[in-house]
This record gives sequence, C-alpha cells and structure tokens, in this order.
Amino acid sequence: MISHHLTTPGEIVLQDIAIHNKQNSFKLNTKQITFELLWQKIFSGSWLHRLVLAEGELTLPSSRQIFPFSSKILQLETMNVSYRIGNIALLASNITGGIAP
Repeated sequence: MISHHLTTPGEIVLQDIAIHNKQNSFKLNTKQITFELLWQKIFSGSWLHRLVLAEGELTLPSSRQIFPFSSKILQLETMNVSYRIGNIALLASNITGGIAP
C-alpha cells in the first residue's frame, strides 16, 4: 500500500514491502518504508533526504551499491540486519538508530 498525506507533503510511505534480487543476496521485508523527499532537489539527483525502514529484516550483499539512489539519512526502526563478506557474518537484531553524514 502507498500512502501520502497533505499534512506531510514531502513523505511517501509504503507498507508491507518484500523486495529481493534473483540471487537472494539482497532481501528487504519490512512493514513500512518512509521516503522523505526534498522537492527543491527533485531534478538534481539528491532528492531523497531520509529513508526509514521499520519493523522487518534486511539482508545486504557484499556489493556497495544496492539501489540506484541514495539518501542523506538512513534510519532503522526495530530492524534485523544481516551482512556477509566471505566467511565473516554480521547479524544484528532489533536495531533502532540512524546513519547520517
């Protein structure tokens, strides 16, 4: 489901999302994704200000670029994250926090 409210015009919310690539090296199953947009920069390529992933699981591949876009802030709310490089695996549960420049 996609939702947008006039009270928060810079936000688009997607609910009950499941995304994965053919190799299953990248998986995202989440209850909600919120895109906070900067309308002033919509044509410059830096339109995504904040990406919020809430209540789900994220499996990251060892490659660096997953999506053809980037955001200034990545925020996780009650997310499980797994990441593997060779024999080294990182598993984190119930992460709530953010990454910002």
